[in-house]
Amino acid sequence: MKPRTGPLKPTRAQSLDEGRKLLRQRAWSAAFSKLSAADREAPLEPDDLEGLAGAAHLLGMDVVNAELMSRAHRGFLDCGNTRSAARCALQLGITLMINGDQAQSGGWLSRAGRLLEEAPDCVEKGYLLLPVGFRSLHSGDGEAALAAFVQAGVIGERFLDRDLITLALERLPTPVIDDSKRMTDSGQA
Repeated sequence: MKPRTGPLKPTRAQSLDEGRKLLRQRAWSAAFSKLSAADREAPLEPDDLEGLAGAAHLLGMDVVNAELMSRAHRGFLDCGNTRSAARCALQLGITLMINGDQAQSGGWLSRAGRLLEEAPDCVEKGYLLLPVGFRSLHSGDGEAALAAFVQAGVIGERFLDRDLITLALERLPTPVIDDSKRMTDSGQA
């Protein structure tokens, strides 16, 4: 029997490690490829499914993203991690809302809200305010939208979550952002 001379197929652990590294490097396509290969060999853990779903989202693979994020949500629930399960539900709900699927979006956002009802103060509660702001804005209630976005931004600042801060504050007019910044700097918010 001849010895094998070509490159060896990477092990699942190698694909998983490389996929995680590529996610940190924001190499979305390569990360998706590596993590998908690992997932085909054996189901990924919820954290890795969430990362794979994020890569799919950034690659414009909405259906794949939804399936993977749903699996991550179930996995987090199965291991008792309700905040992470709520985060997945929020991501699904917000993505579906942006894509115009209000019925499914409402279901996922309601689920996230129920999961966070008993949770202590956390950044996920700030993300839950974003859809409130979007809906208020689109229904013409600027005051309610403003309140939701400012509060989401304040929560983002408290938890040092740049993504939440950006998502909340990009919806506000510049003078409001300046006033919000002064309020949080002085501890009034």
